[in-house]
Amino acid sequence: MRIQRATIDNVPGIIRVCTKGYWATYRGLVSDEYIERICTEFYNEQRVTNEVMFTDEHWGGYFVALEDG
Repeated sequence: MRIQRATIDNVPGIIRVCTKGYWATYRGLVSDEYIERICTEFYNEQRVTNEVMFTDEHWGGYFVALEDG
């Protein structure tokens, strides 16, 4: 397994993992509609791509764990 800073190629996987994690954490605590809205707002391709591309002293970016590519 290799840990590295995320690249554009990792965006779909980041979205998938973050969305599944949000559902697993909040299902049953808040409405499904709320979860959908939050996931759509925060875990969309444009936003995650921007976060992968631009880091600063406050946001270090995403890191990914890769196994077999």
